[in-house]
Amino acid sequence: MFFPRVDDFSLMEVMGSFDLFYPYCDAGETVNVWVEMNGKSSTVRRYCAQGQVVGFFTIIFTLNRGVLESIRWEDSLCGTANPYCQQSSGWCIDDNCPLSSSSKINAQVYSAWYGDDAKFEPLESSGNTFANYREFSIGGFIPPELYNTYGAMAGQTESSQYPFIGG
Repeated sequence: MFFPRVDDFSLMEVMGSFDLFYPYCDAGETVNVWVEMNGKSSTVRRYCAQGQVVGFFTIIFTLNRGVLESIRWEDSLCGTANPYCQQSSGWCIDDNCPLSSSSKINAQVYSAWYGDDAKFEPLESSGNTFANYREFSIGGFIPPELYNTYGAMAGQTESSQYPFIGG
């Protein structure tokens, strides 16, 4: 059980979930996740399927004058919005980029908030979600074949080594 703070973009990680679900994921079975709060539920998303797992999810809580109206998953980080994901995996899990189950990643859900609180103050954490940064990602500046080769190394190497990456 988690108690996320309103209007904080925060991570809820289910510790030990990979070890719990791994036998099912590795056997090719599907494991689902969803979020519930104050009598409202998100739709169901798959955490793993066909031996692959989703690295993370982002959920957005929408409030109207401080009252929860809806819980929804953030738009896709897979497919045409992320050519690296599409080419690396060849498919998506419920519009999320999958990783091999050998990644051994626990179920992770980032939470963000949209709307306004009981004092009519706007909630701003939904502006910090990963989807808001896609437009400025490295994938949009270099061809996919170079991104597939060097993109993953960008955070691990000196940018001068690969001057077309962040340099």
